[in-house]
Amino acid sequence: NLDFKPTLNFFKNRSLDKAFEENPHSKAAFHLLQDFMLNNQEKYQKYESLIDWNQAILGQVGSLGQHYSEWVNLPVNRDIKLFKSNILESLTITPWYMIPIVWIPVCLHFLYAGWTCISTNNIESTVFKVLISYIFGIFLWTLLEYVLHRELFHFEPPVNSKILITLHFLLHGVHHKAPFDNRRLVFPILPAALTTKVLIMIYSMVFPQTTLYFIVAGTLTGYVFYDLTHYYLHHGAPKV
Repeated sequence: NLDFKPTLNFFKNRSLDKAFEENPHSKAAFHLLQDFMLNNQEKYQKYESLIDWNQAILGQVGSLGQHYSEWVNLPVNRDIKLFKSNILESLTITPWYMIPIVWIPVCLHFLYAGWTCISTNNIESTVFKVLISYIFGIFLWTLLEYVLHRELFHFEPPVNSKILITLHFLLHGVHHKAPFDNRRLVFPILPAALTTKVLIMIYSMVFPQTTLYFIVAGTLTGYVFYDLTHYYLHHGAPKV
């Protein structure tokens, strides 16, 4: 929020009680507030004592059962350790700058491969047709992200399924539980690469090779912009 810092400056050395009461807050916001209070943490600990925060938590969340859905949507301001193994843990942590470093060259590769395919096969094409394929790829990413986010990432796992609860937490629940953990605000490179491989296999069965590479490049471009924007919205500090 661009007005966030000036608003806090306005209330410096003043009481926030009235402003707090006049503006509605979610249950998640009240829960997060407990993380910054020295006293009266009874409600906070009611949920956060369900797991041992000093241990890797991926193996614990499956046992939360009927408490999982409520617990995962009550955020905390702390970093999360998923795996006991440091090697596995490192594969789940991705600095934001790795996204453009890794995926922009990949996008350029597919654009070059597409143009080479057209030139090699002496296929008549125009910059307009190439641009349309590229933009269509961006549109496909938008549609894909919407469907996956809405239907898969936000599905409510059965309370009696430890596997589905754990999978949900690994895919997206960790982001809801620790929205300020800037190490987990972008998609890790390895699972992203595997997802891209599967997506290319599907695309190759649907689209002709003359447009395939441009559509893939567009999809990856959409992903890069999405992930960087997502990171900035959570962790950026815009200045007025």
